[in-house]
Amino acid sequence: MAGRLGTGLKLSEEEEMGLSAAVPAVSEYTIVGQQLNMIAANVSEAFDFTGPALTVDTACSSALVALHEGVGHLRSGQVDAALVRGVYVLLDPMMMVCFSRVGALSRTDECLPFAERANGFVLGEGVGMVVLKRWADAKRDGDPIVVVIEGMAVNNDGKGGGPFTSLGTGQRAVLADAWKDAQRDPKDVAYVAAHGTATPVGDRVELEALRGHFTDVLKRGPVGLGAVKAHIGHAVAAAGMASLNKGALSLREGRLSGQPGAPESRPQVEAAGFVMAKPTRAWARSGCIGVNAFGFGGTNAHLVLTAAPTRCSGRDTGAMVAWAFSAPDKRI
Repeated sequence: MAGRLGTGLKLSEEEEMGLSAAVPAVSEYTIVGQQLNMIAANVSEAFDFTGPALTVDTACSSALVALHEGVGHLRSGQVDAALVRGVYVLLDPMMMVCFSRVGALSRTDECLPFAERANGFVLGEGVGMVVLKRWADAKRDGDPIVVVIEGMAVNNDGKGGGPFTSLGTGQRAVLADAWKDAQRDPKDVAYVAAHGTATPVGDRVELEALRGHFTDVLKRGPVGLGAVKAHIGHAVAAAGMASLNKGALSLREGRLSGQPGAPESRPQVEAAGFVMAKPTRAWARSGCIGVNAFGFGGTNAHLVLTAAPTRCSGRDTGAMVAWAFSAPDKRI
C-alpha cells in the first residue's frame, strides 16, 4: 500500500501545486513554532515563571531525563517547584517512514511488549505533566502528594553497535545508579514499568538488564512487569511520562492496571523471573516501582517510586476527570 511502508506517492503537477498552496506562508512568527526551546519558553511567558525553562530531547527517554533535571534543580535549591512535561505529536510522516524502514513498527498494528509474537510498536501521541516539590515543602503547603520519587539516574550507553542498538551494560548501570540514589535495596522492588518497545532485540536486552539488576529478589519469586506502550503505543518523547503516571496511579490506588495482550505467550518473561501484571490486580503498595526509559541514541533513565503516606494526601482536589482529544476534521 502506497505510503504504508514509506513508498512515495506519484503526484501530478497540478496536485503538487495544490499541496504547496495549502502550506501556510512563512512569517516572522514561524520560528516560534519551529524551535523546540519554545515548548518550555511559551509556558514561562504565559504564567510569568522566571526559573530555568528548557526543552530536553533524548528521543524516547526525553520525559524522564527532563524529570531528572527538575529533581536536580529542586535538590540544589535553585527552584521550589518544577513543572515537567512530556509531549509528542506526529505532525509529519518522517518518523513513521524511518521507523518502518528499520523494521521497528508493528506490521500487525499491535504493540505487545515481551510477547513471543511481538514485531514492533505502534506510534502514539500524547502529553503528560507532573508538578514536583520537595517533600517538606509539599507537606507544609498541604499539597496532595500522589507519589514520592525516591531516586533516579541518567546515563548513556557510549559506543555501541549504532544509534538503534541498545546496550544492556548501560541499562544495568543506570538501574544500579538510580537504586543507589534512592538508598534502596533492589529487593524492595514490587513492580517494574518497563520501556517495552515490543521489538525482539529491545525487549530481550531490557529483560536481561532487569534480571541482572534484580537477581536476588527474583530468587524469592517473580516480580511484576508491565509496559504502558501496550495501552497507548510508543509516544516517543512522552513515553516516559506515560510510564511514570501509570506507576504513580498504581501506587496511589493500590491496584495495577491490566496489561493488554496478557494471555499472549511470553516465555522470555517467565524465564527471566518476571510475571506480567494481570487485569486490575490489587497489591499492598508496600514495595517500590521502577520506571525505565531508554532513548535511541543511548540515553537511559530510571527512577524509583514509592507510595505517599496516607497522612500526607493533602487537600481533596475532587474527582479525576479524563479528557479525550481528537481532531474534528481530517483536514486538521
